[in-house]
Amino acid sequence: MHCGCAGDNSSHDEKVALSGNRTILEITHQQLATEIGSARDVISRQLKEFESRGWIKLHHGNIEILEKQSLEQL
Repeated sequence: MHCGCAGDNSSHDEKVALSGNRTILEITHQQLATEIGSARDVISRQLKEFESRGWIKLHHGNIEILEKQSLEQL
């Protein structure tokens, strides 16, 4: 899943924090939805599904990537 958050030239202000093997995307559901041309409620449902599978952890204003390989296989 590409959100355009790191290493590209997109015009948004999201940030990526790396800490050991953790990656934290500083982005809201609305910002992510706007970035990929979707609705916030659709993004929120999908992120909740990813969280229930243990792939991510949702926090206020950011998303912690727990299982990058699983997400990359989508």
